[in-house]
Amino acid sequence: MWILALGKAAAPMAEAAVAVLRERGVSPAGGLIVGPAPSAPPVPNLICLQGDHPEPGAGSLAAADALAKIAGQVRESDQVWVLLSGGTTSLIGAPEPGLTSTELASIYALLLGSGLDITAMNRIRKRFSRWGGGKLARALAPARVRVFVISDVIGDDLASIGSGPCVPDPTTAAEVHSLLEASRLWGQLPEQARRIVLSTESGHLPETPKPGDQTFARVTHELIASNRLALDAAA
Repeated sequence: MWILALGKAAAPMAEAAVAVLRERGVSPAGGLIVGPAPSAPPVPNLICLQGDHPEPGAGSLAAADALAKIAGQVRESDQVWVLLSGGTTSLIGAPEPGLTSTELASIYALLLGSGLDITAMNRIRKRFSRWGGGKLARALAPARVRVFVISDVIGDDLASIGSGPCVPDPTTAAEVHSLLEASRLWGQLPEQARRIVLSTESGHLPETPKPGDQTFARVTHELIASNRLALDAAA
């Protein structure tokens, strides 16, 4: 059993998960907690790191690398709990091969000032980030992955929350290109970012994992908190 807690609520979510496991007589084999502030691990073998938000920085890059290291240790027979909350896109933000961290940060800054809503922004950001758009699920496959989600997105679209690290990406490179053109952002992207989109569009680079991909055969999602659930509880 591994725990990957990612996002603004990572620390309390990890504490709750460890408490639930302790009641069942189970201890996590290891894992990672990445939040916006320093925190102490609820058990010693969980690594705590501080990422950067709302734009990725050195902390985010370190967190992305740590995530890769842990994913490499997960075996087919293992189970992974991914505890996901808002802010994950930036907190583990690291560039796709071919992009620099500076270029990725500039893309995030451009989008944050664009006026686009979070769903549109994340359709674009996951195209250039290491773990968005189902790429974390691909790294963990074929292990059993259970994703517990706190939504910060109106409508609770799982592909948008945290850029959907364990969700199929329904948007193609061609659609991202069209969105960027329509938003008048295409010409403002770093040249290498435009090359990535065009190369994926032409088939020279692989697409993000899509619905029906075997990557997601053993992945489940459960929405455990959202604006709607909070409103219903208050009512």
